[in-house]
Amino acid sequence: MPPKLAKVPVIPKPFSGKAQEDASKYIISFERAAKCNLWNDDTKLAYFPVYLEGTAALWFKSYSKHPNFPNKTWNEVSTAFKDAFTSTSRVEIAELKLLARKQRVGESAEDYIYEMIDLCENAEPGMAESKKIRFIIKGMRPTFLEKINFLDPKTLEELLAYVRKMYETRLLLTHSDEIQEVLGIETQQPDKSALDHITEAMNKMLIVINKQNEKMDTLALQKEELGKEKCKHCSGEHSSNNCPNCYTCGQPGHISRRCYRNTSNPRFSNGYGRQYSRGRGRGAVRGIWRGRSNTYSE
Repeated sequence: MPPKLAKVPVIPKPFSGKAQEDASKYIISFERAAKCNLWNDDTKLAYFPVYLEGTAALWFKSYSKHPNFPNKTWNEVSTAFKDAFTSTSRVEIAELKLLARKQRVGESAEDYIYEMIDLCENAEPGMAESKKIRFIIKGMRPTFLEKINFLDPKTLEELLAYVRKMYETRLLLTHSDEIQEVLGIETQQPDKSALDHITEAMNKMLIVINKQNEKMDTLALQKEELGKEKCKHCSGEHSSNNCPNCYTCGQPGHISRRCYRNTSNPRFSNGYGRQYSRGRGRGAVRGIWRGRSNTYSE
């Protein structure tokens, strides 16, 4: 038997197309109201423009003048509405909020998970469950992250079930300790053999973690070696600004502006810095002629 229409109809909120309004969330809210009012798709199309104001009303007026508008379905109109009032900046802001969201101190895991699901839908409508789970687990507090990541949930239902089970276990342990304290019963010590097994397993895990850390350190060193800057003047393993060699002749001991081979320097164009050469072959001497003082330096 179909449900009866409520005596007081559910009236959707108006939408005006302002920057702070979310078109996707408005369509979801409109669909809920339509379901309560038992509206079919044709009725939705008839009532939809009634609740649009301002810029949104102007958009629908222009959109309805399209020659093919009478053949449009409710899904096509709602999709066009969301495309028209969903800006790129809104999506980018939603993505930034999703990446920055972490479980706060004192916040329950369930509250955090449901808010993260909403952020995922805002950043990427229709996001896959596996991707949502990765975002949620990444932002959990360490007490939950360690256990949930080990359990490796495949669906959001599994994730929520694991979280609820952890809360129930913690509650039982808390009440158990309180009852034993009231009754004066000493807490039983665990079997030594069980502790030995746990210790052995933990040691094996530490060995694996240390090996992984060593591999990561090796890769980091290799990356650092590959990324070392080469001098563009002499190809040495130092920065170009700290090169100890002359940029002009490539020899150490002086800088380019004092090099006798730097003919572009103004000091070689006057009488105080002309290049000279004495002799030939291996015994040749080169230096800078100091014109007025009749001296030279090699």
